[in-house]
This record gives sequence, structure tokens and C-alpha cells, in this order.
Amino acid sequence: MIADGLIYVMDDHGLLTIAEATTEAYKPLATAAVIPDGHDSWGPMALVAGRLIVRDMTKMVCLDVSKEGSGE
Repeated sequence: MIADGLIYVMDDHGLLTIAEATTEAYKPLATAAVIPDGHDSWGPMALVAGRLIVRDMTKMVCLDVSKEGSGE
């Protein structure tokens, strides 16, 4: 998913990567295992008001990806 100039990518095992959306280069900003032991974590994501909702076949997680939630 691309939103607010960032790319959000989730692999099948629950690893989330956030990268800059640029035409020059792939610039990863953060990676985190957000669904430990995830299984088929490729479902659609939703982003509203700085909250990212991701899921796998058995779990759903809401993450604060706003600047305020990042500690910056």
C-alpha cells in the first residue's frame, strides 16, 4: 500500500516494512515483526488517522504509524 509518501509492505510471515516512495531508490525506513509467527499475512491493509490495520489468517493488529506514535 502507498499512503502519505510511504510504502507499506507486509510479507507472508508478519514482517512489516515501511519505505520511502521515491523514483530514485528503494529507501527502507523501518522493519518490524508485527504479527509474530504470522501465517498468510498478505491481506489488505487499512490506514486511517495514523493507525495501520494489518492481519493474517488468525490475528488482526492495529499499529500507530503516526509521527506522534513513533517517538519522533
